[in-house]
Amino acid sequence: MMKNSLGKNERLKSRKVFDQLFLQGKSVRQEFITLKYFIVEEPVGEKGIQAGFAVPKKFFKLAVTRNKVKRRLKESYRVKKHPLETWAQEQQKGVYLLFMIYGKTIPTFHEVDDKITLIISRLLKRLTEAEQNDLP
Repeated sequence: MMKNSLGKNERLKSRKVFDQLFLQGKSVRQEFITLKYFIVEEPVGEKGIQAGFAVPKKFFKLAVTRNKVKRRLKESYRVKKHPLETWAQEQQKGVYLLFMIYGKTIPTFHEVDDKITLIISRLLKRLTEAEQNDLP
């Protein structure tokens, strides 16, 4: 059974990578959550994936609110990340992820959880399709 954790080495912290995600990253959007992702040829971290979470000050003025929304994003991702890790390890590739949330209302955990599930499944579908298109 896989461990449900989100350790320091699984979190995205590099400013360079954040900038690269914004410039070259592709995105998947599901209502109020956007996922920017960037695939590299070498695995990153222990499990091949690093994830970051951003909640703009523009939409949520109070740090308490931003932190609450980030905790909900992290928790949902932490439980749902295993198919992505499996894909990254099978393909021997690395994936950088950045989850961003937009909107004026504070989403409940169940709303966030549902959207993260849909986003991860859409991302996996894109990755497997791209992999099949690369084959001769």
